Amino acid sequence: MDRHRWEALRAPVVPGRFSERSAATKLSPRSLEKFGDGYARWLGFLRYRGWLDATASPGARVTTERLAAYFDLLVELENRPYTILGRFQELARALALLEPGTCFRHVTHPGGRPLRETLDLRSRDQEIHHPADLLLWGIELMEGALSRSPRRRQVQMRDGLLIAILAFRGLRLGSVVSLTLDGSVRRDGPEGMWRLDIQGEDVKNSRYILATLPRLLGPWIDRYVEVERRELLAGQKSEAFWINWGGEPLAPIGLDKRIRWLSAKRFGASRAFGTHRFRYCISTTAPLLILDQPGLAAALLRITSRVMAEHYDRGDAVLAVKAFHKTLAEARDRSETLARDTLEPLGPDTLSFTAPSETE
Repeated sequence: MDRHRWEALRAPVVPGRFSERSAATKLSPRSLEKFGDGYARWLGFLRYRGWLDATASPGARVTTERLAAYFDLLVELENRPYTILGRFQELARALALLEPGTCFRHVTHPGGRPLRETLDLRSRDQEIHHPADLLLWGIELMEGALSRSPRRRQVQMRDGLLIAILAFRGLRLGSVVSLTLDGSVRRDGPEGMWRLDIQGEDVKNSRYILATLPRLLGPWIDRYVEVERRELLAGQKSEAFWINWGGEPLAPIGLDKRIRWLSAKRFGASRAFGTHRFRYCISTTAPLLILDQPGLAAALLRITSRVMAEHYDRGDAVLAVKAFHKTLAEARDRSETLARDTLEPLGPDTLSFTAPSETE
């Protein structure tokens, strides 16, 4: 019954003069999937405890005692406070979709008290790395990859490019994984610049991202696309930009684990971090780099959508991105060579390669 109800929510609406759109049709596919996953976890918990009554409505299964037991199990499994809060928010949103018009505030406010007050949600101090240092880290990985064995070179080149792009743009994990060659990552002509063109459905807040990648990364992207990516594909076909060994697209968990493993190697196991830290570093550092651009961080992390009413933001966002790229390249003394490289092509000895033929 639950599956049928959920699938009905996802069914396309037949347009008509007086047709109504359900709340589910107004959500992005990513949000709908997130709430569905949260509800599936709840059903799994009920089944585990022997409380899953297939004949009961979704709302009837939710009791104070069961919510408390669900909370205790999440704590026992060492879920973090924000994760636990997220699980209850997902459940509440899913229930509201399944039974529109019914109030499920008690899910996130058990006993009338906000769950936020029960959990320790105090923000933890996070180490901030200057984006120029993160960029340098990515460049060093790519340069070091050139002298590695083929198997290690392939993933190190990929990982270095991944880190360098994150240092410039701070994309969310879902958006990074969704990148496709000649789709959301494309080049403006044979000699043009590489750019990101990420549609709203691949962005958490559904805001379209359009950004030109710095000229500095152009030769490295060329190299990865023509050599390492083809080698990783091993003759297979895939639109995914990030490829893993075996020719499969790099999955979200795998991509984030790579960043955590690499950051542990560079900064120490206790200082390891995932992809989201890049966003945090940019949002904290960018306003300090260019004081006359108060909206710089927001422009870098989520450029305006294609909605006509918001187009006036596009010019400011593009100018802010360009200013950040320029300042980033000049920010540290040890990055002076990177600033020069933004104006001069990398030498042939650095990235010389012969592109494989289409038949190889």
